Amino acid sequence: ELIKGGLYLGRITQRKEFGVFVRIANHEGLVHVSELTETLSTSTYREGEELLVRVLGADQRGRLKLSQKAARGEVESDALNT
Repeated sequence: ELIKGGLYLGRITQRKEFGVFVRIANHEGLVHVSELTETLSTSTYREGEELLVRVLGADQRGRLKLSQKAARGEVESDALNT
């Protein structure tokens, strides 16, 4: 079970115009383009790339909302799944 506010290292599974989908263990969530640190574009992100993210919460259907911005300045060794 992932913890709200927790820092995790995930892997990008899909890239869309509105954000990137990231898998953390058996869970998958969305990092909306507004929560990415690079730009307001997903063009610099690649499927299979690792991404350090923070769990913001989940919607009514249980889909994870993730943020790369909220993980800025953190180090991978602090991730809860490393």
